[in-house]
Amino acid sequence: MGIGRPRRTARAIRLAAVGVAALGLALAGASCTGDSTEADDEALTAPELRWLRAYSAWTIAVYDDELGPPPGQRLVEACTTRLEGVGPPPSERLEPTWERAAAACPLLARPGSVRRANDVVEAADDLVLPFFLDEQSLPLNGTPTETSRADLWLSAVASRASDSHQEVRCWTLEDWRRLVDEENAWMVQSDDAEELYGWQDGDTDRIHMRLRQCNVLHRLGRENVLAWKRADQVEAADSVVTLAHEIQHLLLPDAGEAEVECAAAETIGAVARRMGATAGEASRLAALYVTDIRDELPDEYLSSCDGAFD
Repeated sequence: MGIGRPRRTARAIRLAAVGVAALGLALAGASCTGDSTEADDEALTAPELRWLRAYSAWTIAVYDDELGPPPGQRLVEACTTRLEGVGPPPSERLEPTWERAAAACPLLARPGSVRRANDVVEAADDLVLPFFLDEQSLPLNGTPTETSRADLWLSAVASRASDSHQEVRCWTLEDWRRLVDEENAWMVQSDDAEELYGWQDGDTDRIHMRLRQCNVLHRLGRENVLAWKRADQVEAADSVVTLAHEIQHLLLPDAGEAEVECAAAETIGAVARRMGATAGEASRLAALYVTDIRDELPDEYLSSCDGAFD
C-alpha cells in the first residue's frame, strides 16, 4: 500500500485458534513473562494513537490517489480539507509531523509535482518512526527470556526456510498489546491483540510472535513433549503452526490466508523436527492441529486443502 514507511502493506497474520482453556493458560502465563521494553514510558498515548489513525488514513489516501479529483486546485482543496479534518495533534512531539504534512497538499496542484508531494508525506511519516515500539531495537538472544527479544535461533530457522533474511521478534503480552495498538492505528485496522498470534511484515522482513510461543518452541527438542499435558501439547502445536504459517507467507506471497494455512499445516511435522522434536512428537503435534486447532480457525483460514483434513 503505497510508498510510505513500512507497515503500510497488508499484514500476513495468523489468528489464535487454540481452545478457550488453552488460550486462558497462554494469556495467564504470558502476563507473567516480565516487564515490557524500556520505552514503555514513552509509549504513544490513546489520544496520540487516535490522531495517528486519522493522519494515517489521510496519508494512505494521498499515496493511493484516493482523494478524488485529478491534480489541480480541486485536488489541493480536497487534500487540505481532509488534513484539516484530521486536526492538530494532541501532543508537542507529533507537531513536526503535522507541520511537515501540510506542505504536501499545495504540491498536488500540478501533475508533475505529485511525486514531490509523496516525498513530503513520506518525510512526515519518518518523523513518527521513533515513537513506534517496533522501530526500537530489541536485544538479540538465542535462548528463552522473560522480556521481549529478537530471537536469533528462530530468525535463523525462518531465514533458512524462506531463503531470505528474516528476524523473528518475540513480545511479552504487555509489549504485544502496545505493538498491535500501534499497528492498528498506523494501518487503520482493528485487530484484537488477544486473538492475534503472529504476523509477517514483508517490508521489514520481520515475523512477530508472542513471547510465550517462542519460548515453547525452544522447549521442543529439550523435553519429552509426549509427557506434557494435552493443553501444553496443543499450545506447542499452535506455536509450531504459527511460525510455519508466517514462513509460508514468505514462500507464497500472493496466496490468501486459507491457502497459506493449508501449506503451513502440511509442514507442521517438518517444522517441529526442525525445532528438535522427535518423529513421534512431530506426528503428535500434527495430529493435534487437526483435532484441536483447525476447526477453531476463522473462516478465512479454512478451505478443503484438497480434502486433507476432511
